[in-house]
Amino acid sequence: MARMTGAEAIVATLRQHGVDMVFGLPGVQLDNLFDALHGARQSVRTLHARHEQGAAYMALGYAQASGKVGVFTVVPGPGVLNATAALCAAAGSNVPVLCLAGQIPSRQIGLGLGIPHEILDQPRALSGVVSWVGRAEAPGEVPARLDEAFDAMLGARHQPAMFEMAPDVMGATAEVALAEPVAPAPVMPDAGAIARAARLLAGARCPAIFVGSGVFDAEAELRAVAERSARRSVKWPVWPGCRLGTSRGGGGGSCLLASWTPGRTAGPAAPARSGQGAMVPANSASTRWCACSANAGSWHQRVGKVQPCWAR
Repeated sequence: MARMTGAEAIVATLRQHGVDMVFGLPGVQLDNLFDALHGARQSVRTLHARHEQGAAYMALGYAQASGKVGVFTVVPGPGVLNATAALCAAAGSNVPVLCLAGQIPSRQIGLGLGIPHEILDQPRALSGVVSWVGRAEAPGEVPARLDEAFDAMLGARHQPAMFEMAPDVMGATAEVALAEPVAPAPVMPDAGAIARAARLLAGARCPAIFVGSGVFDAEAELRAVAERSARRSVKWPVWPGCRLGTSRGGGGGSCLLASWTPGRTAGPAAPARSGQGAMVPANSASTRWCACSANAGSWHQRVGKVQPCWAR
């Protein structure tokens, strides 16, 4: 155990999780955190933004480009609310982004006293946007709570999270036990779903494979499946979202990577119009397995999934 402030415990735990970049906008509720970041400047770089939304989008872009968790820090209340647009984008794109939010003094939380930057229930306000919200009430709680946040962000489906701490707790000193983080358990695929997908692809004359951010880091395997099932040339890609040949791509949700009929390439503007079709989503939990046979089609995108709607 080591004696440190709550803010120093935050930075030390972030470093253990491999974080080397924090985007943010200073404010009085975050003074102790920026002091701690300054103390760790040799190992954690801090980049200031002009607006909370900018800081959050910087973290989102960093996560998409690097494959790491994007981290940003903002003041409570309006600062957090300004950042929710980027957090919504991270949720829809399946990107792990961690918001380190300030708070009002701990003795005043939830009292509705009209304290500057007060939200009556900040975690509840964010719970509809991110997958995990939590607060550390003492410096010693920081490692366990941030471990929970990283588990939630890097679990079965990558998602954003929000961790908050009051300024007096950030400045308080206590004994903190830092432990090596444990990587989330790998998610095993559904063997039955894989078998059904293989049967659909094997029997399809004009297959179409839908992929999203769940396929990142498995591009070579996806290409092998597509080339084996195609029996003809494939255009890569016909709709942006996943860039084969790179470890990470921009965008999230689901996208049409390859679709073809004899003599033409089809996509959202030119759906397949003849023969038997097999649509196999290769994605995270945001998609459904489905198959269809039709002569004409239309494409409808909904939040969190792309659902093909075929009609004669």
